[in-house]
Amino acid sequence: EDVNIEDGFVNIHDDWKVAVGRHVTIPNCAKELLRQCINKSGPVVNPRNFRKRWEWLRKSAGVFDAWDSDIMRHTYASMHYALNNNKRLTVNELSHYNSSMLRHYINHGAKMRERSKEFFSFDAPFQKKLDACDSSNLIA
Repeated sequence: EDVNIEDGFVNIHDDWKVAVGRHVTIPNCAKELLRQCINKSGPVVNPRNFRKRWEWLRKSAGVFDAWDSDIMRHTYASMHYALNNNKRLTVNELSHYNSSMLRHYINHGAKMRERSKEFFSFDAPFQKKLDACDSSNLIA
């Protein structure tokens, strides 16, 4: 009920670490991946223990010291801004009050526009090859 694939947004509740709830856009490239999860049981992501599972995944992958706990948020912000070149839009997606916070998130490195196009163009894996939405494989 909080993931509306057709309209392209996720409802972030104000009790999920944020002071004010909001809708976050689902990139077109992620919609098919989420559709594969619709008929599966269990949550796709459980915000209550996400940090603990994310820490475990980073340690298991051997990137704990190299990847900040907010690497996904920073990467998304950099790629979103590079693709759209619109600070206000990126600020809204991150639920910031103004663009001053973006200096902590935005990477202005070489070829960011090209990299952002690639980032937002992935294809969902085929269900028969990867049962990515099986609740035993989820960060839940």
